[in-house]
Amino acid sequence: MTDGYNPRYVLWAKSRGKEPEDFGRDENGDIERILDEDDEQRRMMSWTVVFMLWIEARWTDWAAHHGFMRTRYGDPHREAMLAGHRDFDVWLEGQVNG
Repeated sequence: MTDGYNPRYVLWAKSRGKEPEDFGRDENGDIERILDEDDEQRRMMSWTVVFMLWIEARWTDWAAHHGFMRTRYGDPHREAMLAGHRDFDVWLEGQVNG
């Protein structure tokens, strides 16, 4: 069930082979820590941070898809958006759902 969840969060969970309900808090009430599969050092981090890092990387991928690369003057996704591109969510869904 994905009603009431941020659609980007739902796609992130799906990209990990999970459901949104699979992430939450541990037995102590702390935000659950998970393996960041994209981290070269394979660190355990709170799932909220792993989600945030994943979205940031997807924004960069999306901008590159439109020909915008990281510059020292700003984030490429902002430059892509300023150029009129608005299809991030459609692109993201296609990346996750194939």
